[in-house]
Amino acid sequence: MLGPQAALRKDRTTKTEMQHRHMAFIAAVIRDLPGEVNRGIVAADFVAALAASNPRFDKRRFLAACGLQWPGCS
Repeated sequence: MLGPQAALRKDRTTKTEMQHRHMAFIAAVIRDLPGEVNRGIVAADFVAALAASNPRFDKRRFLAACGLQWPGCS
């Protein structure tokens, strides 16, 4: 396992894109947050960041994986 400093150095020298499995993992964590956490707010922050990192990011699909709906969708 990389130490914190080694991980930071590696992150600076390699360009890796977020993959579907990474986004699915994030969505699962959001979906499983305890009831008192506002999952919608957490998910919205991730939607903004992930959409900025990938022009093909599917917001509706991500929110569905979080157990949420896109506003205005039934």
